[in-house]
Amino acid sequence: MSNTSEDNYFSLRRLILVDSYRTGAITELKLDGHTSLTGPNGVGKTSLLRLIPLFYGESPNKMVQGGGVNQSFVNYYLPHTTSFIIFEYSRYGKVCMVVLHASRSAESVYYRFIDQPFSLERFRNEEGLVAGPDLNRHIRKRGEFCSEQITALSDYRSIIQNAVSVNRDHRTLAANFSFVGSSGRLSHIEKIVTGMFSRVTNFRDIKRIIVSCIVDDKNNIRLETSTSAMKGWVRDYRAYVSVMEQSKHMQDFQALQMRHEASIQELRLVYSEFTRLQQEQEAAIEQKKLRAEEIQNEKRLLENQGNDRIRKIVIQLGMVEGQIHSLKEILQGLEKQYLEYENDGIRDIARLVDSLPQLVEDLGQENRIADGATRRIKGSG
Repeated sequence: MSNTSEDNYFSLRRLILVDSYRTGAITELKLDGHTSLTGPNGVGKTSLLRLIPLFYGESPNKMVQGGGVNQSFVNYYLPHTTSFIIFEYSRYGKVCMVVLHASRSAESVYYRFIDQPFSLERFRNEEGLVAGPDLNRHIRKRGEFCSEQITALSDYRSIIQNAVSVNRDHRTLAANFSFVGSSGRLSHIEKIVTGMFSRVTNFRDIKRIIVSCIVDDKNNIRLETSTSAMKGWVRDYRAYVSVMEQSKHMQDFQALQMRHEASIQELRLVYSEFTRLQQEQEAAIEQKKLRAEEIQNEKRLLENQGNDRIRKIVIQLGMVEGQIHSLKEILQGLEKQYLEYENDGIRDIARLVDSLPQLVEDLGQENRIADGATRRIKGSG
């Protein structure tokens, strides 16, 4: 529901669940544009969507009737003191909130209006999430407005639909938080919205809406018709009956559509897993390529080092071979000299050399004898 001017329109922006039927989770559904809600069966898509009529004043207990929920609304949607259902909406360019939480006895649903957009910090303190009954005090400590708890559904409905007639405080709240301008009314809109979302309504609700419109605007009601209009009604009615006869097929189609969407979601999950595995595989291949390059570089380095060592060994081997060659020449010279010595009687000479000390000693002995004889001769003369 919106007008062309951004500062002069009403829009339901977001539905947020805090610590609701998914304990500890923050679930957000954007409502200010086209939204696609997909997921496997049993994850809570329907449980989330059926809450939207609450904003317009529908009874909470009606939201769990015939929906496969065997608990009360409070036990299912607001099971903890820190559970909240939050509707963020804008009116005349101002973003504000409607907050639903359980009473202290966990038997009733209470409503509060806050003149700020949703922020999780507005529902937290140093210890964690704030309890619903303490929310007013917590928000006011922040210097922001939070209404007193509204305990009756009819009072909340009259405020959000701008249908307050008596209570002065409620008229003030309606002037600041209703989902319609000051001169407008949204009486029974919750029935229309519920019918839209459940695709089911009943004649009693339609009668109430018509009577309410007549009572609210009785001076401008005018009933008139024509033959062509009546024929159109009959034609439309027959078309309606024809369409309703296909409701069974439509239900089958919806079931097929849900299975189709679930299959698409599963395929998305499979594709996501495949993409992840592919990325991991590509990353592993890239790592192996890098490792192969490192090994190749190490191989080249080792080959270069080996070639350098071989070259050094070859040089050293050449030097050793040169030294061996020189030694061989020296050896040959020595052998030649040895042969020459052999020819010259080197062995006899060697024996004489070996006996030289003995000869020297013998000569010394003889000299001593001779000296002794000489001294004796000189003594006797």
